[in-house]
Amino acid sequence: MNPAEAKLLLRRRASVEEKVDGANLGLSIGTDGRVRAQSRGHYLEAGTAGQWKPLWRWIALREAELASALGTSLILFGEWCHAEHSVAYDALPDWMLAFDVYDRNGGRFWSRARRDELARRLDLSVVPVLGEGLYTLESVPKLLGRSALGTGPAEGIYLRWDEGDWLLARAKVVRPGWVMASDEHWSSRPIKTNRLAPASVVGAPARGRV
Repeated sequence: MNPAEAKLLLRRRASVEEKVDGANLGLSIGTDGRVRAQSRGHYLEAGTAGQWKPLWRWIALREAELASALGTSLILFGEWCHAEHSVAYDALPDWMLAFDVYDRNGGRFWSRARRDELARRLDLSVVPVLGEGLYTLESVPKLLGRSALGTGPAEGIYLRWDEGDWLLARAKVVRPGWVMASDEHWSSRPIKTNRLAPASVVGAPARGRV
């Protein structure tokens, strides 16, 4: 996105969300009525280990609700945060944080309001929302700060603009230090697990602790 395009979008109210450093996860329903998990366009084989090992029980606990809510037209996207990548988290409400809903019928992503309503129905957590309002090219970098999910700095932020029921556009800003840290790919290191916040603090359902 060039500066001219950014200035046009910044005339609209934007939502600011934390860019969470997890593994991209998409959940949809197959023709057999079962939940399918995908990451970066590739379906995961059930029982895949590593950072995905806890995912299968997590899905099993929610499969009926997910199948009913998603049907054959929706894909729920989120960050799977069980393994530490470049940012460590010690206050996660759940291992999966939803950030998008793609509607195959509409060929578009849902607005944040619709996404959040679906997440509420499914008792799922969403990525932290940091603010909403009008921003400028100068004020956006100042939004980078500490993660809402831990004690360290956030990976970055997403600005999203909605129009009615749909996502209109989005832009991301990452902290410079994260770009350098990501050069040493996390997958080449032994898995280190992030930590969930106490349920009494965040109100996370007990079933999220798998």
